[in-house]
Amino acid sequence: MLAPVLALGQVIEYVGSCETPGNALNVFVSGDYAYVADYLSGLQIFDVSDAANPEWVGGYDLPSYAYDIFVSGNYAYLANYSYELRIFDISNPSSPALVGTYYDYNMEGYSTGVFQVMNTVYVADGYFGLCVVDIVDPADPILIGRCQLGGNSYEVFLSGSYAYVANNYTGFQIVDVSNPALPVLVGNLGNIGGAMNLFISGMYAYIACDYSGLQIADISNPANPSLLGQCDTPGKAYGIFVSGDYAFIADGPSGLQVVDIRDPSQPTIACSYDTPDYAWGVFVSENYIFVADTSSLIILDFQYTSIQDESITPNSFSTFRSYPNPFNSSTTISYSLAQAGRVIVDIYSITGQKVARVVEGVQKVGEHKVVWDAEGVLSGVYFARMEAGERQETVRMILLK
Repeated sequence: MLAPVLALGQVIEYVGSCETPGNALNVFVSGDYAYVADYLSGLQIFDVSDAANPEWVGGYDLPSYAYDIFVSGNYAYLANYSYELRIFDISNPSSPALVGTYYDYNMEGYSTGVFQVMNTVYVADGYFGLCVVDIVDPADPILIGRCQLGGNSYEVFLSGSYAYVANNYTGFQIVDVSNPALPVLVGNLGNIGGAMNLFISGMYAYIACDYSGLQIADISNPANPSLLGQCDTPGKAYGIFVSGDYAFIADGPSGLQVVDIRDPSQPTIACSYDTPDYAWGVFVSENYIFVADTSSLIILDFQYTSIQDESITPNSFSTFRSYPNPFNSSTTISYSLAQAGRVIVDIYSITGQKVARVVEGVQKVGEHKVVWDAEGVLSGVYFARMEAGERQETVRMILLK
């Protein structure tokens, strides 16, 4: 088992960018190409084999708004608002060809999210909820199922036999699609602050909410999802991608936010990057972060280094906490001592620089608290480290001003 982190440093570096003709809302990366849902300018394709110098190679304008994009093999599936679903042959990226459209002329909806699995495409539709489309013949996509969800279904993610839907009005919804022709709503988690996007990894759903940042739900029981953790972001969380220990969030006016999710019950902002425009969508491929930033596609490089304390045991963390966290100006650090002795509690910046010593002296057995007043300290990630005899513990804190 890895030792808990004593100090952690993340580095986000600008690599390259390329302007988009419309408004970049979402991006999907496959191989050497980035496929952008460019709102008023349809599908736009960029060669990103040289990340420092991405180049536009092709595109396809559409009469309605391009919201979301999913790529698999030689096809790109586009959520095209009032025209529901568009299917493109992208075998030649410089000349994408429209091969199929799903559109119900009798019942107009508006699609904003799309996810493809095998011969089926799942569409998040703000009016109809979840639409299930058969794409055995890409030139003739056929609606085979629909689940009315109410509210405003904005994005969809498939995992196993379930479709997970971010619904901007009614929250997070889980639909059983084991029979695609008869999708059934089985679970719901409401009142989470405007769900806009989501990513499923293991037994957790990571939900980007424009009013409440990142929400993490336990989905081990699809019929009864439960809220596990939450992390406010400074902007409006619209896009999300989870990779490893981090959730990468396109946070609207606040650019890119990177959230540490190693403890799903206590996600914390690790670092951020202020993009020049408005961040809507994000995709991670290896160390590169691709951000759909309205007027451009931005490519960033993410790296992190850590210093670990081998003497810390996982069980010791249960008694060392700070609250509130994140905090605005002050936070209370609490801990318990099993035996009397000399105790030191220091505050460190993310770079490892000591910022303050808040406790130093001999203390009795029992519960203890100390308030760290961060007046005059810049916003960011900090660590409180306690030393008590041979015992050492660290807690990460987020200061937001």
